[in-house]
Amino acid sequence: MYNEERLIETAGLGHLHALFAQVPVDSTGLIQRIDLVAVNSRAERRDHALAMFRETLGKPSGRQGLRVHTIRVWRSAWSSTANLRRSRNERIIAAIAFSVLVPLVARAQEVDVIARNKEVIRQNLAHICGGDVKAAAADFAENADNFGRPVGREGIQRTLEDILTTFPDYCLRIVEMVAVGDAVIVRCNVTGTHLGMAKRPANGGGLVGVKPEGKRHEITHIHWYTLRDGKIVQHYANRDDLGMMRQLGLAPPVPTASVSPAK
Repeated sequence: MYNEERLIETAGLGHLHALFAQVPVDSTGLIQRIDLVAVNSRAERRDHALAMFRETLGKPSGRQGLRVHTIRVWRSAWSSTANLRRSRNERIIAAIAFSVLVPLVARAQEVDVIARNKEVIRQNLAHICGGDVKAAAADFAENADNFGRPVGREGIQRTLEDILTTFPDYCLRIVEMVAVGDAVIVRCNVTGTHLGMAKRPANGGGLVGVKPEGKRHEITHIHWYTLRDGKIVQHYANRDDLGMMRQLGLAPPVPTASVSPAK
């Protein structure tokens, strides 16, 4: 049983045979409907085409047994040269608009993501300055990496707990922030007073087991965060650990170059 709907397009009488050729010669079943779409054809020419099509279907040679349940004729929306020209212009304008708007929409979405990522980092550093370890750790993904190591959110939280035990007033204040794609880079002014004993090798590991003497340090950090779906998935940092140790009295001061008197 050849049982399907067909949409047949014709530009006028000249395409009638090609139109009819789309109906299988050996078909003996029922064609539910044939739609003739007359493009740039006047109504009387379409009617003539329909009449010829019906007459051809009725001929016994090679087509006996072929039945058509419904034959419908549609006039194309582009039935005149003016309409066709206007349609072409509209399509060109639409294509230009599409080519312009799609990148703008994509850019707007990217800007939204960048703005959200920057806000996540501002919020994260504010949590640390406020001593809220759980809130700060919650800004990280469950499987977050720290310095290329898969420590997860729990590992991040333990490290922050140790840092804030060692420096209860530990704070990172943003000096400069740059965000590109999924990355946020921050230059920070970092301060803290050494009031506790570190147990984990954070901040270079030089404070583990060291008795605090209440000294304060102020150094510069650069932190690089990668975010996905509003969570930090990767973190790297460049810190002035030696500067911190010197300010805490745990490393030799910067040597002063001796200047020989001019002879």
